[in-house]
Amino acid sequence: MLDRQGWLRDGAVGALISIPGISAEIDAASRTVILRHELSHAVYFTDPAYVALTRHLWNDLLTDGERQAIRGFLRGDGYDTTDEDLMANEGQAYLIHTRDPRYFMPSMIGMSPTREAVLRGSFIEAIPEADRKSTRLNSS
Repeated sequence: MLDRQGWLRDGAVGALISIPGISAEIDAASRTVILRHELSHAVYFTDPAYVALTRHLWNDLLTDGERQAIRGFLRGDGYDTTDEDLMANEGQAYLIHTRDPRYFMPSMIGMSPTREAVLRGSFIEAIPEADRKSTRLNSS
């Protein structure tokens, strides 16, 4: 499939994501949350402007303590916390796009819901309106 799509050619840009099907552990709402989280990674890997915005969130908007708390959260799931790109990418996926307490809540990283809302709002407002509309991205 990757070859048919041309994603294996030099200079190709694409992302392949996968999500689980509905099961005893994964209901439709959970699957939607997972899809949104994974789609944010797809955008990260295909849109340089989104990468820049994510790095701004990670390096400039989050405090050192918040970055460390996110690292701790991700370390618990086995992520390589020395990989800054991975930390920024996962940080944006959880903070901005994972809206289900079964997977992520600001309290899991010692962050208040108000602070999370401010960060999410700042991030989403920085996305060009056309891109927000095309992905139906909003703060809800």
